[in-house]
Amino acid sequence: MSGKPETEQMPGDWSIKCSELQKLCILKALRLDRVLFAAARFVSANIGPEFVDPPSFDLKAVYETSNCKTPLIFVLSPGVDPTAGILQLAAQMNQRLENCALGQGQVT
Repeated sequence: MSGKPETEQMPGDWSIKCSELQKLCILKALRLDRVLFAAARFVSANIGPEFVDPPSFDLKAVYETSNCKTPLIFVLSPGVDPTAGILQLAAQMNQRLENCALGQGQVT
């Protein structure tokens, strides 16, 4: 069993018989744990890597588009913490910042 089956050739003449989408469906049936990686490769190859690679994040540029009626809202995934970047931007702009953590298990 391969560690990266999405990069391997299919056995026999299956590589010729199947389209890329069909190969992705076969991979989903056999190795559900590798579908995300294969889907990223499929999207990158068919419509472009810009749809897979996350864009660079410029907090200052985003901040400049906000105002009192258009606040910044961060929707975070596990392990992501923008606090350091926000504190650094506040220090660069000589702004006072108060931190109030509302997440589970966090202390304010």
